[in-house]
Amino acid sequence: MAQKLRKQEADAIKAIDDLLQLFEKYSVPVTWAVVGKVFLDHPEIIEKIRSSRVPHEIAYHSFSHVLFSECGYERAEAEILEGIKLGADFGIDFTSFVFPENNIAHTQLLKKYGFQIYRGANFLDRNVNKNLLILEKNAVLSKIIAPPVRPMLKDGIWEIPSSMWFYDRFPYALTLIYRTKQGIKRAIKENKVFHLFMHPEELLIKPQLIDKLEEVLRYVEIKKNQNKIYPITMGGLIDFWKLRVSNDDEL
Repeated sequence: MAQKLRKQEADAIKAIDDLLQLFEKYSVPVTWAVVGKVFLDHPEIIEKIRSSRVPHEIAYHSFSHVLFSECGYERAEAEILEGIKLGADFGIDFTSFVFPENNIAHTQLLKKYGFQIYRGANFLDRNVNKNLLILEKNAVLSKIIAPPVRPMLKDGIWEIPSSMWFYDRFPYALTLIYRTKQGIKRAIKENKVFHLFMHPEELLIKPQLIDKLEEVLRYVEIKKNQNKIYPITMGGLIDFWKLRVSNDDEL
């Protein structure tokens, strides 16, 4: 069992290395949402991200990956405080937060402890509070569209909804690259943000994702060279969007 666990950890670290190399190849900074236990058990992962020549952001993803809607205020606060302490040990002052499983609750704590932005609800998400008909409709639509989004200021903290999960959940979901490119095109046309997310461990389940991601990054590079798109982290988005808002009354 211990040997199997070590192999899984080694495979997960390799997946992170592969992603870091890919992001460096295309000079794309990303936000890495890290759980607190990684700081304790695998600080080498933190150092790999920080030593990249691309200015990535390290965000906080709770200490133990607890679902915030299923824990009380005190437990949620303890999760946040523990992460802040760990971040300080590494010289990291967190700006961004990603809720485990995008289970959003206790957002007032984020503002209280200095976070400035969090990942909001997924477009067409599978929120358990939605009825079955809506869930079925969203499951179909998620194979077709991945819309651009806009940051929203809510009670003094920014929320950036996600546009798309970069993952094929089913064998017949063959539209991953197409949906991503179409979403980027719409973001350019509508002057919005295309917010893509994925989990490094998903490369262990579907290794072909790395090739699909590279095809998307090649497309991003083309649009970036045309000055039509600007890859940015969650934390970097705040000042960038504030500037956009101040220069455009419609935003």
